[in-house]
Amino acid sequence: MNSLKGISDDFRSQYYDISVQIQDADCKENLKPSLVEINNLKNWVSDRVKLSQIPQFDLKEYSQAIKDLVLQYDTKKGRFMERKFKFKHTPHSDLAESRGVLGRGGAGGGDAEVANSLSKQTYGNLSAEYVRIEEGSGNIYLKGLSNCTVYIPESRPVSSVTLEDCTDTIFKVHSDTFIFISNLVRCIVRGSCQQLRVHDSHHDILGISIQNELNRFIIENCGQLQVIDYHEGVTVDDFSCPNQEIEAGQRHSPNYQLVDVASWHFGKALAGYCRGLEGGIDYSPEVNLEMLKKANL
Repeated sequence: MNSLKGISDDFRSQYYDISVQIQDADCKENLKPSLVEINNLKNWVSDRVKLSQIPQFDLKEYSQAIKDLVLQYDTKKGRFMERKFKFKHTPHSDLAESRGVLGRGGAGGGDAEVANSLSKQTYGNLSAEYVRIEEGSGNIYLKGLSNCTVYIPESRPVSSVTLEDCTDTIFKVHSDTFIFISNLVRCIVRGSCQQLRVHDSHHDILGISIQNELNRFIIENCGQLQVIDYHEGVTVDDFSCPNQEIEAGQRHSPNYQLVDVASWHFGKALAGYCRGLEGGIDYSPEVNLEMLKKANL
């Protein structure tokens, strides 16, 4: 059986190799392999968690290091767009202090949610269902949902939420850190997170509160999105449209529309619908589709 020190040293070596690879990348194309390596490292850790080769009190350290690599990747990718986007700020990693912590030996953090921070709860290929996720923690992965409503209570300790390949579905979710969205069509996503990325999605409403100082998020290969601005001045970086026009201090792209929350009248109807389901009203696929129709998706 591999020693704890051997596993820690192996992880630390991979971590720094990826970090150097990110820093050395001189264009977006050269940066892409780093994301593959980050995913490989995450899977490497997950495999060792399943084999009980990484103790629970060390999991928080591994998890934060991987999150930090993702933030390094996003920051570097953003810098390649700086000249076109004219960023006023450089995104700051709130996990920056964790860099190098792997060299200091075991860390604390025996909370129950840490034990699952690198595990993944998967909900896939569901149709016409109400999905309420109350158990577990860590990373939530929802794929292939159609005509569903999904609810993750804010009390859940969720590390990240991934929404992929879903249609005609209403999500009320939150994440303590990341929400990743890929290939959503005619969906509504209401929630909160610190970091948001949206790819390959069309005809969606994004009512997501970005809980960081920069109040900005990234979209790519998207179209006809409605972005609800809960905090005045939310910034959307459209990587598919680097030459966004500047109007009244805001960048604009043909791929999304900013909607002030005060003028988003459907928001009240959506809130009432979600409260009803949370209160025990039976789920109706027909009502779900009617809600999406009223949202003009």
